Amino acid sequence: MGRRALLLAVVVMALAGGGVAAARPLTAAHTARRCGRFSSTYGPIGVYVVKGQVSCATGIHQMQNGFAGRAQYPGTKPVDNGNESLYEGWTCGGQMGFYFCSQSRGGHVVKEVDGRGCTIMDVGCPTDIHT
Repeated sequence: MGRRALLLAVVVMALAGGGVAAARPLTAAHTARRCGRFSSTYGPIGVYVVKGQVSCATGIHQMQNGFAGRAQYPGTKPVDNGNESLYEGWTCGGQMGFYFCSQSRGGHVVKEVDGRGCTIMDVGCPTDIHT
């Protein structure tokens, strides 16, 4: 009787869509190509457009804002105890050689630009990154 109960439980979970596999939808891997670089206090930063229609110039501009003080980009607001900044509707943050700037609508990221510290050990800024 124990086997039948176990088999029944497995069938019910499968029909109900339960289980670990149903909890996380699969997403396709995406490759982003480095579109530019800029200088920062941490050395050169490689810039990658990861999501949405974003020009490389806009991506670099937003990433530079993430590294600059508020005097250079008036209107920048620190968020999350200064770990992120908000400017022109973009939220930027990161640490340890991995950086990001993103724009969200309705709780979903619609545009994202990533940065990588080119001379930071174990990070680098290769031609392509996988996201």
